[in-house]
Amino acid sequence: AAAPSTPKAAPRTGQTTIWLDGTWHTRDTATVSVFDHGLLYGDGVFEGIRVYGGNIFRLEEHLDRLYDSAQAIWITVPMSKDDIARVTEEGIARAKIKEGYLRHVVTRGTGDLGLDPRSCARPTVLIIFDTIRIWPAERFRKFHRRQLARAVYAAWLLRRRPAGGPL
Repeated sequence: AAAPSTPKAAPRTGQTTIWLDGTWHTRDTATVSVFDHGLLYGDGVFEGIRVYGGNIFRLEEHLDRLYDSAQAIWITVPMSKDDIARVTEEGIARAKIKEGYLRHVVTRGTGDLGLDPRSCARPTVLIIFDTIRIWPAERFRKFHRRQLARAVYAAWLLRRRPAGGPL
């Protein structure tokens, strides 16, 4: 008997690109200090955004939420929303991503090895531009077949019940 085939990975489009505090990096060159409070204490915020057909999904709403979240933990994002939106658009072009995922991250920044946030002089801002595959293709197809079967069964049940009667 032939060995079962394994699903092939979806072809990657574009290249992982990272913007970190004003400088563009690759996956291999981007680094954050080991004293960054985002790394040490999880002291920061992030927002994940999808890209569909090269278009960023609801960028303004996502950035509003990012800035509101940062403000809620007393982090002032060191750039305007317009500037971060421009960097985001530029990153999509640089990474050549048509279908993908963006991760905006703002941390408290680099400080001392202690919890006092006043030791952090400036927040760290980074944006990751990458592709994402949430489900293997075969699992995605199976899920949709199952959902279709449930919908057909529910429609059949609704047609069988007496008018106004319980299911």
